[in-house]
Amino acid sequence: MLYFSTKEQNNLRREKEFLDLSPELRLQIFFESFDQQLIFENQTEDKNRDNFILTRSDMTTDKLT
Repeated sequence: MLYFSTKEQNNLRREKEFLDLSPELRLQIFFESFDQQLIFENQTEDKNRDNFILTRSDMTTDKLT
């Protein structure tokens, strides 16, 4: 379903829909959200695998002018 509303209205609607669920189902959705988070983090790690970072070994020797 598609909703046209403000961010605040949408957040209130989603919160109400979630709270209308049974406690068991809310707990199940809560645990399933961890699996979704892990999937997202794994994709992010894979995307940055070939990147590298240049760092300076000694920042105390810098002089500000």
